[in-house]
Amino acid sequence: MDQGNLKQVMLAGKASTQARMLIAGGLAPIPSGELLELLIFLLEDADPEVRTSAAKTLTTGTRMTSLSS
Repeated sequence: MDQGNLKQVMLAGKASTQARMLIAGGLAPIPSGELLELLIFLLEDADPEVRTSAAKTLTTGTRMTSLSS
């Protein structure tokens, strides 16, 4: 799945829990700006584990050093 398609699938609410957890943990190989957008989106995920992981990633700054690029 290409990066643009991943974003579309995520925003449509059709991504698997595994894909959402990878993104929530900051582990998906996507550009930092897109990661930030998806992390914010995942703060409202139906799965509490996904929400918590996204919040932790945003709070702890995982992969955030590359956001200024």
